[in-house]
Amino acid sequence: MQHTCPSSAGLVGTQLIGIVDRSGSVAYIKPSLPVDEDFRAAQLPLGPLERRFRFSFICLEGNCPQWTGSRCGVIDDTLGELASLPLPDSVGKCSIRATCRWFSQAGWDACRVCSRLVTDLTLDPVP
Repeated sequence: MQHTCPSSAGLVGTQLIGIVDRSGSVAYIKPSLPVDEDFRAAQLPLGPLERRFRFSFICLEGNCPQWTGSRCGVIDDTLGELASLPLPDSVGKCSIRATCRWFSQAGWDACRVCSRLVTDLTLDPVP
């Protein structure tokens, strides 16, 4: 099975799977929507896409800097950081759960923290 990365850059060919709300959490949309040039042209002037939306794409595994050799380090690191905190009981309705890399690695625990993760692939200049 080819896994899906739930935290991709907002490039043409990816899928829009959520919107970052005012609280900083991801509100999932279902079904997911394809990202095209028109979407990017309309949204890029408003700031980095990944700070405002959640995108998915095929998991690149060894071609991704987050790959540890056998797993995605993002969800492992996140769950480790949040180990002492209670996880919410409910999870959002996700359009990629069946193929999600994070779900395949960590099950429902991954889903319980997923909406709290906002991808930011931009590098802010040092003040």
